[in-house]
Amino acid sequence: MRKRPLNVRLGLPLLLLSIVLAASACGGGDPASAPPPAPASPPASLVELTIEEALASAPEGPVTVTGFIVASEDQPVRLCSALLESYPPQCGQPALTVEGLDLDSVDGLTRPDDPQFAHTAWTDVQVSLTGELAGDVLAVTQGAR
Repeated sequence: MRKRPLNVRLGLPLLLLSIVLAASACGGGDPASAPPPAPASPPASLVELTIEEALASAPEGPVTVTGFIVASEDQPVRLCSALLESYPPQCGQPALTVEGLDLDSVDGLTRPDDPQFAHTAWTDVQVSLTGELAGDVLAVTQGAR
């Protein structure tokens, strides 16, 4: 009797095993035994930037920008990179114009009692505002924090 080479003797059993494994992987089994779908990925976190970074990068979509708020009756509300030491404080540059911010919702907003300076309000600590940035204007979608 003539012996066949080893690869021929093992070929048929390996071929049958491959077919069985491939058929079992194709599904058709009990749907309850299927693995659960992967959880949805969490929403992308907002980018948090300094005023300088926001102006330099021109980000798309919502961003959170940190700075000091300075509001005056004769000027738009601004988010400032620095608070200048004067009384009342002035906005240090660079700065963003802020639209859509309810100043009454800002914790820590200083409003002087002196009628001479009552037209100005500011924060002594930096706050973070979230919104859409277009040029140097931040349209607020979420209040100060």
